[in-house]
Amino acid sequence: MNLSVSYKWLKEYLPGLKADPEEVAAKLSLHSFSVERWQRTGEGLNERIVVGKIKKIEQHPNADKLKVAHVQVSPQSTIDSSQKIVCGGTNIREGQLVALALSGAKVRWHGEGELIELKPTEIRGVRSEGMICAANEIGLFEMFPHKEREILDLTATGAQVGVPLAKALGLDDTIFEVEVTTNRPDAMGIVGLAREVGAIFGVPLKLPQIKQIKQIKQIKQIKQLEVRIETSKLCPRYIAVMMEGIKVAPSPWWLQRKLIASGIRPINNLVDITNYVLLEYGQPCHAFDAGKLSDGSDHATAVGATRGLVTESCSIVVRMARKGEKILALDGNTYGLDENILVIADAKRPVAIAGIMGGEETGVHADTTRIVYEIANFDPITVRKGEHQLALTSDSSARFNKGLPVKLSEYAAARLIELTKEVVGGEVMGVVDKKSLRRHPECSEGSRGSKNGIPRGVQPRTELRSGAWARNDKLVVAVSPQDVAQNIGIDIPRAQMKKYLTALGFKVSGSAKKWSVAFPYWRTVEADGVADISEEVARMYGYHNLPSVLPAGTLPDEAPNPDFAHEQTVKDILRGAGFTELYTYSFVSSDDIIKAGLDAGEDAAAIANPLTSELTHMRPWLGISILRAIEKNQTMADVLKFFELSNEYHPRHSGHSEPAHQSEARCGVLLREESRALQNGILRRIAPQDDTACQLPEERQKLIVAGAGKEEHDGENFYIIKGLAEYLAVTLGLPKLSFVPAPKSSALYKWFHPARVIWCKAGEDFLGPLGEAHPTLLKAFGITRRVAFLDWEIKALFPLIGKGRVYKSPLAYPPVKRDVAFIVSKSVQYASILETIVKLDPLIYEVELFDQYEGKGVPADSRSLAFHITYASYERTLTAEEAERVHDKLTKILKEKFDAKVRE
Repeated sequence: MNLSVSYKWLKEYLPGLKADPEEVAAKLSLHSFSVERWQRTGEGLNERIVVGKIKKIEQHPNADKLKVAHVQVSPQSTIDSSQKIVCGGTNIREGQLVALALSGAKVRWHGEGELIELKPTEIRGVRSEGMICAANEIGLFEMFPHKEREILDLTATGAQVGVPLAKALGLDDTIFEVEVTTNRPDAMGIVGLAREVGAIFGVPLKLPQIKQIKQIKQIKQIKQLEVRIETSKLCPRYIAVMMEGIKVAPSPWWLQRKLIASGIRPINNLVDITNYVLLEYGQPCHAFDAGKLSDGSDHATAVGATRGLVTESCSIVVRMARKGEKILALDGNTYGLDENILVIADAKRPVAIAGIMGGEETGVHADTTRIVYEIANFDPITVRKGEHQLALTSDSSARFNKGLPVKLSEYAAARLIELTKEVVGGEVMGVVDKKSLRRHPECSEGSRGSKNGIPRGVQPRTELRSGAWARNDKLVVAVSPQDVAQNIGIDIPRAQMKKYLTALGFKVSGSAKKWSVAFPYWRTVEADGVADISEEVARMYGYHNLPSVLPAGTLPDEAPNPDFAHEQTVKDILRGAGFTELYTYSFVSSDDIIKAGLDAGEDAAAIANPLTSELTHMRPWLGISILRAIEKNQTMADVLKFFELSNEYHPRHSGHSEPAHQSEARCGVLLREESRALQNGILRRIAPQDDTACQLPEERQKLIVAGAGKEEHDGENFYIIKGLAEYLAVTLGLPKLSFVPAPKSSALYKWFHPARVIWCKAGEDFLGPLGEAHPTLLKAFGITRRVAFLDWEIKALFPLIGKGRVYKSPLAYPPVKRDVAFIVSKSVQYASILETIVKLDPLIYEVELFDQYEGKGVPADSRSLAFHITYASYERTLTAEEAERVHDKLTKILKEKFDAKVRE
């Protein structure tokens, strides 16, 4: 996950930081997270663009749409000393703060074209000393969107008159693009990143003083707000804060600036505060309009008699959605829900998708006066599944799906209250805090040696890692500094190790040989053992400072797998023949499976939690991927020649000999009707009572080579692929390749044209079909060209490689060559003619078909086949008479057997 981080905001938590942005980026990348890029902002705003204040406005004497503004450019300037500016803005007014470009500044006229340098000029008879700018004219349109002919109004920012605009708006900043790794949810807020930078540079961290934390801990309960959690395992903590006296308005500029620098668009003060806390602490929050939350009753409850307020009560329930429920989310889309989606509901309907997005109907609006803040902690796996099922992500879900520490909620809630009182006003009516924590298992000292395959000093996992987010926030690990040094590979002084850990928030106590390390609450989600402590010390020391040592020992000799070499050879041959290799997903959509004439339920293995609706099943036929690639590229080139050597996945229905509970996959895909558990990093299946119900699909390696030429040459596709098959057979040294008719009852006819498909045989072994794709199949995939392809079983192909090579000595005597063309019926197979010629006489050395013709001079039911025939002997030089005698014999036999006539 990438975060945009403001250097100026970062320094608010590290006031003692002296390093410049470039050094911060370099060291953060070396010791912690990679800084992908950094950019200085406000560089286009030179010092000649300043904050001005309009003191007086007059109508232009010679233009109805222009005005003459007298603009103050310093705190001491008067009307007489102010700058006279001709302006056509429709929203200028006296007392307004504006962006004033003085002589020498560079702007884009109306936000378009190249930069131009301003000079004093006369406009319709009035001299203008500069320009009152619109946001798009100085590159600030995204920050300050505006209508046509509107100038940039800076009044709300409270900027000081005469100060350069970049400085006045705080735009003289540097923005880091930081890649925060998935295992570090604690660093998904600027406080976490500041903690890292402070530890690296040895600068103390200055956190906001949160006074309201006591109010959260004291739990001021009220009758008007009821919170009920029906799924405590999926929501270990839920804090609801009700506030009244709220007035929705734009946020102050200091708050807007920080949001904009972080890539978030300001909306209003309440929403901006929740986003601010999200960016600051990494804890998502949400604001409900309390007046739109129902408790299921129609009565109102009077509260705060001294204030004379009448307030309706409201109810919040954390539960699983019910089948058929829907919610209109804040993104304007309506989402259908079911029992797999965790929601926040009131007494009547879902009001938010837990951990992902709030609902539009209960969101904050301009007339909101009473709110309920939600600060909660949700199960990361449930949030992640909800994201995938609804195809909906957000900044909140990007944090919840990594797992957040439970204790973080109370700090975020207290910070929300403080910021709301400071920015919005209002008063806290009450706080409800529901907790349901699971304890983390006790950790003991790691053994000095290896045990059960677990490296020295590494704690065995005694609970699923997916549950670590919900444990308590107190974690203490007993560790030996010697084990830490051994894990790193060098001896780092103990005092230095302790300094690193303390700077990162760990508390270290104990003797020189045995430490007790207490983890900070923000690191208890993803770290829990000696290996994690070793990593912290190593990265703070600097991986770049560790000496490079080659591993000692020798690798065991292993017999090479010939299949790997065969696979590379086949790919090299096909690439050399001008075909493009494809690397496609092993997942396909159910729609494509149906288009291929297969049953998505019976013929394909469904994925339990697919990434998208386009990747719902394991691929049952490699041709699906090839055809989809042709469809996407058919408008891009005249000739498409693709191949892929990859796996198909076929469900095992019955009779499979391997018990389901014995199979395992180190990198697996969870299939439906299957239950699994994570054990020592291996995804193992737990077999149900019916073993056949949860079997991994059978993997079959296939080679598909396809060609799709231009429309006028569509008929050539078949012969291109057939010729390639022959070339492959010769180059790979296969036994003699022959082509035989496909069985009339073959299931291949749903993929191949029934009159344009043949079977490829190498010796006596079938490799697979070759032919043109069925027109119905092409139409289903939206392909407008004729496509020919071969579909070979790798299991049949690889064992035959090299088996057909026959080495014979070169001819010592000159051969005799003859060319002859025969007219035969179209029903006669070429393979039969070839076999007859080759077996006819030992003096026939080589036969090559070089032409096939149909048309003028040949009967409509016949075709002409032309051959190069070579006659030779290993024992002597043939005479012309001997060759002619065999040639006459050949024509006679073909006449008798196939009614073949020599074409004149």
